[in-house]
Amino acid sequence: MQNWVGVVVAIALVVQVSVLIALFLQTRRTMQKVEKTVADLNDRAGPILTRVQILLDDTQPKISTMVSDAAHIVYLARGQAQKVDRVFTDAADRLRGQLLHVRWQGPPLQRILWSESCYLVPWLDGTLLVGATVEQVGFDERVTAGGVKTLLNAASAVLPGVSDATFVEARVGLRPSTPSGLPIIRRSARHSALIYATGHFRNGILLAPLTATVVADLIA
Repeated sequence: MQNWVGVVVAIALVVQVSVLIALFLQTRRTMQKVEKTVADLNDRAGPILTRVQILLDDTQPKISTMVSDAAHIVYLARGQAQKVDRVFTDAADRLRGQLLHVRWQGPPLQRILWSESCYLVPWLDGTLLVGATVEQVGFDERVTAGGVKTLLNAASAVLPGVSDATFVEARVGLRPSTPSGLPIIRRSARHSALIYATGHFRNGILLAPLTATVVADLIA
């Protein structure tokens, strides 16, 4: 009986060793397949990546030049627009608009408040935007003490107690205007590829969708 037990144990050990060897061989074959697949991918992707790198090396200076040129054009259009085309001889100087951003401590406002001297726009976070001065000062983008004082006085007349609000910041923007009050949206008379969209004064945001439609029609 003991002999039979010994034989069974020996057979069980042989079977276990055989299974382990089979698993090892299968794992080794799988790893070899994975290594071969990775090598094939490297062989195929290597030239592609090299071409991509060459393309990037070739185009990066060109893109940088285009960005620099675009920035230069924007600078010229902003600071020297009247020299670019005769159409800008009809445009008035830029009008500076100063605005205040304050945190209102009183009851929340439910609507925009207007007067002849200012407007107050309530924001969802409880702050107020107070605007705006209209100053013909060329390209002077400074926030001035006089502008802040003028807006605070005008806002206090509309909403008493606003002078006690927490001051957040003051902003300034230059807004081009025209004698007719209408924006200029047209092609340049001298450079057909150049399209003007300027002179919106303080209605730039309101007229942005219409301006985009007109410019798109001109491009098409």
